[in-house]
Amino acid sequence: MLRYEECDPPLPGAGQLVVSVEAIGVNSIDWQIRSGLDSARASRQLPAVLGIDFAGRVFSVGAGVMTFQVGDRVFGQCEPAEDGSYAEFVRVCSTRVARYPASLGPVQAASLPTMALAAWHALFEFGKLQAGKRILIAGVAGNVGRLAAQFCRRVPNVTVVGVCRASAWTEELHRICPTLIEPENYTIITGSRGRFDLVLNLLGAGFEPIAIAATRRGGRLVTPAPIVDPGHCSARGVLSVSLERRFARQHLETIAHLAARGAINLPPLHIEHLSNAARVHAMAEARHLNGKAVLVTGAIPW
Repeated sequence: MLRYEECDPPLPGAGQLVVSVEAIGVNSIDWQIRSGLDSARASRQLPAVLGIDFAGRVFSVGAGVMTFQVGDRVFGQCEPAEDGSYAEFVRVCSTRVARYPASLGPVQAASLPTMALAAWHALFEFGKLQAGKRILIAGVAGNVGRLAAQFCRRVPNVTVVGVCRASAWTEELHRICPTLIEPENYTIITGSRGRFDLVLNLLGAGFEPIAIAATRRGGRLVTPAPIVDPGHCSARGVLSVSLERRFARQHLETIAHLAARGAINLPPLHIEHLSNAARVHAMAEARHLNGKAVLVTGAIPW
């Protein structure tokens, strides 16, 4: 159960900032922790302030912080094991904060950290994507998949194939990823011409056997969760890699500037006031959200 309560602003410790929060990105782990799912709940003791992603302005600065000043426009991520960003003020380590350009806006900035860093790291840190390679993005219509397809444009001569239901094949998605396949088309994905250097499986364990078969021997399979059948990967000569949550200021600021100048398109944003977080969680849990949910602490921008 979520409760909306009043409390005093926190004070920064050494190496910390207190940020006056303007917008909060909602992620699936937020409602998973709230609903008591074991794997998610392990990262945070309840009761707790939920939330990871945020954007706002620096309100106060702790001892030893030289990188930021009061009033700076920032966005970032809270530590998963500590109180989070569903608040008007958040205390956070200064190493988990970055600047974003004014032209982006706090709502757009708050939507980015978790989904954008997941996509970026899947491709470049864990996937080792290089020029001339073939990549399959299973779940390309989702928030992470859309961004991953767009990040591929930064690498020359990369062939991108996306997997998602035909009901999600919008004109916008075709612009992002022109080659789309339905998950049921196994032979197209795993056929003799369908061996991929990198497969990003965002569709879960049910798609894993196809994802493994689609990856060429010596290729990489990247997934958000641990591989269910690592032995299958080993037998086929596939290197399986599970994504880890990593904050990277330089990468996040690069992504923010790409978004600010229109080089990448963000998913549709569903904006609600923080006091309506329970309703947003219910919508997300029921799969009734299209795009990315963002909570705001002030008036909703239209």
